[in-house]
Amino acid sequence: MIGNVVFCGETFFAVVKKKKRGDLLAEVDTIILPGLANPIAPLPNDVLVAIQREIEMVGIPTALITLLPENSRPAGPPRAIAPQKFKLGDCLGGPHQNDLQRKVLLDALRSWEAREEPGHIREIDYPEYGSSQWQPINLQEG
Repeated sequence: MIGNVVFCGETFFAVVKKKKRGDLLAEVDTIILPGLANPIAPLPNDVLVAIQREIEMVGIPTALITLLPENSRPAGPPRAIAPQKFKLGDCLGGPHQNDLQRKVLLDALRSWEAREEPGHIREIDYPEYGSSQWQPINLQEG
C-alpha cells in the first residue's frame, strides 16, 4: 500500500526545504519525477536523473516518467517509464483524460516491482491518448 506520493516540482522542493531528512522519510513513501513536465523550463535529463539518484540514496524510491527515453537512457535512471507518442508537457496524458492519467501513474508506480538495470526504460503504448476530443484554444484567431 502506497501512502504519500509526491511529484517532483515546486511542491516537492517546498517540502524538502521545510523538513529535515528524517521527517521527510517518515512522511513520503515515493517520489514521481515527471520528465519535461514543464516544456517552458524543463530540467535536463541528466539533472533530473541525478536528483532521482540522490533521493534514492536516502531511501525514498522514485520513478521517472520521460517523454524522451533516448535522452534519459544515457543518464541511467533507476526506474523509468516512457509513454509512447505523448506530446511534451503531457507526461501523464492529455487534459481531461483522468482515467489515462491514473493508468500512467499506476504504471510508473508498478515500475518498482521490476528489478531492472539502471537505464532500462519501459516504453508503453497508450492508444487512448490519441482519442481525446480536447483541443487547445487558438488565441491567434480573431
